[in-house]
Amino acid sequence: CEVYSQFSVPLTNILYSSDSRILLTAAKDGTFQFTMQKLDQPIKQLTVDFPPDYVAIVLNKENTKFASIGNYGSVISIWDSNSFTISNSIGTKGFILRDLIYSPKSWELIAVTTDCSLRFYDTRVKGGSLI
Repeated sequence: CEVYSQFSVPLTNILYSSDSRILLTAAKDGTFQFTMQKLDQPIKQLTVDFPPDYVAIVLNKENTKFASIGNYGSVISIWDSNSFTISNSIGTKGFILRDLIYSPKSWELIAVTTDCSLRFYDTRVKGGSLI
């Protein structure tokens, strides 16, 4: 059995898509890795330039999009699950994010802020629209 180490800091999230096609991992330093089914090595790795205090990644229920907390914890990046490219970026206008979750409506993203408020975003709108 071969052990392959990807991270030098603790992981904060490990997330499998419901169809087991995608494995997403995130580390405390803001490093994200995306792995497709039946591959031993990550297909894409990125590091956030200015890591947030809280790291989160979430998939929508169709596994077509996933969201992550970006630079400084004040940006939400929406990714396409097939191309692993950013399809939308949402600025939170000064709010620092703590966690993310998609609602049952796959286009609606709920953000938890460090001041314990909930913010609802429509991810279909470029730049996100606060609902």
